[in-house]
Amino acid sequence: MKTNFNAFSLIEILVVLAIIFTVATVSFSRFSFFNKFIVKNEVDNLYNTFSFLQQKAIASNCEQKLYFDLNNNSYFYFLNGKKVNHKLANLVKFDFKQGAFGPPSTPMKPIKNKITFKKNKQGEFFAEFYLNGKVDSGTIYFVDKNYKNMFALTCPISQVSYIRKYRYFKNKWVII
Repeated sequence: MKTNFNAFSLIEILVVLAIIFTVATVSFSRFSFFNKFIVKNEVDNLYNTFSFLQQKAIASNCEQKLYFDLNNNSYFYFLNGKKVNHKLANLVKFDFKQGAFGPPSTPMKPIKNKITFKKNKQGEFFAEFYLNGKVDSGTIYFVDKNYKNMFALTCPISQVSYIRKYRYFKNKWVII
C-alpha cells in the first residue's frame, strides 16, 4: 500500500521566511520615516504660526501671544477675538530625549524643560510677538512617542528676531 504525503520542502519554507523578513524590514524603516515626517510636519506648522503672528504683530500694530498647553499637547492664539487651537498629532508631543544637550544653537547643558519660553501667572508657557518684529527668546522641543525623532524650534536672543528649526540627529543638532 502506497501513501502520498504533500509537504513543503525546507528550501520553500526558507524562501517564504526570507520574503516575509524582507517585507517586515522595509515596512519598519518606512514606519520610522513616517514618524520623523510627522514630527517635522508639526515643527513646520509651529514655525508657520510663529511667522504669521510675527507679521500680524507688525501689520496690526498690536502685540500677539501664542500659548502652549502641555496637558493637551496643543498651542493656541487669538485671532479677531476667536481662539485658534492646534493640537499636535497623536504620535507627537512636547518633550525631549533624556541626556540630550541644548539649546540647539550652543548645546552646553542637559535639556531640563520641554519649553523655555516665559510663563504667565496661570503657569502657561507663552511666546510674545512685539510690534517691532521681535519675538521672545526660547525653545520648544518635540519628540515622537517612541523618543526616536527629536526636533526643536528656537528663537534665540539677538538684535533681530529669527526663528530656527533643528533636528537632533546622531546626538547633534542640525539646522533644517
